Amino acid sequence: MNGQVILYADTVTGSMKEAIDEVDRRRKIQEQYNIDNINPKSIEREIAESIVDYEIVKEDSIDKIKKIIRVRRKLRRKLNILISRLRNG
Repeated sequence: MNGQVILYADTVTGSMKEAIDEVDRRRKIQEQYNIDNINPKSIEREIAESIVDYEIVKEDSIDKIKKIIRVRRKLRRKLNILISRLRNG
């Protein structure tokens, strides 16, 4: 696997230096672990699948919220009618 990150900045700040050093430290540990234990490989799932799944879940959530709002409005109308009847006798 070959990953690459490009940072754009005029100067390297202290925080950037710390983050880069930490990534390097973790990478060394991971590479040493991989030698004895695993053979790393990329994720095999296509990005498009993830996006489609997310959109389906999002649409389902929106539909559920819309239904809840409709039910609440209907209940509110019925409640107002009952309150009106009680007040007017």
